[in-house]
Amino acid sequence: MVIYRLTDRIPVKIGPVTFHLSPLSHYQKAALLDFRRQMKGEEIVEMFKLTERVLACSIKKVDGLTLTDGTDYELSFDQNGELTSDCVGELMQLDSSDKLIEVAQKFAFQGIADLGLDGVEIDLGPVAGVEKKSSAQRSARSAR
Repeated sequence: MVIYRLTDRIPVKIGPVTFHLSPLSHYQKAALLDFRRQMKGEEIVEMFKLTERVLACSIKKVDGLTLTDGTDYELSFDQNGELTSDCVGELMQLDSSDKLIEVAQKFAFQGIADLGLDGVEIDLGPVAGVEKKSSAQRSARSAR
């Protein structure tokens, strides 16, 4: 059985774009439960907020996107290492955003597996990892 570290980056190719997703921590998964509640015996899910948080927490890198001027698109992160709301909004403009959302949500709630989605390739072989930054390193970077 394979276990993925929170610092691993799993490449997911959707069309010409490759997203590098990170497994969610226990605390991130628990925070997602805040968007589900019971009301009059029915489960109410704040799907928009849930989707935004899943994408913000899981996407760590993207290859294959360019801006209108031809330069590479770069993700923007907040001080916690999660995508900014504006960045998530930009990614939601992609034609493939529905597949990206489905992959990210399945990763978050069902674990990492080959999902068998048309047009989606997931490389579950050896994955790239990153060194976890200390809070001092994040503070120094955001002060620039």
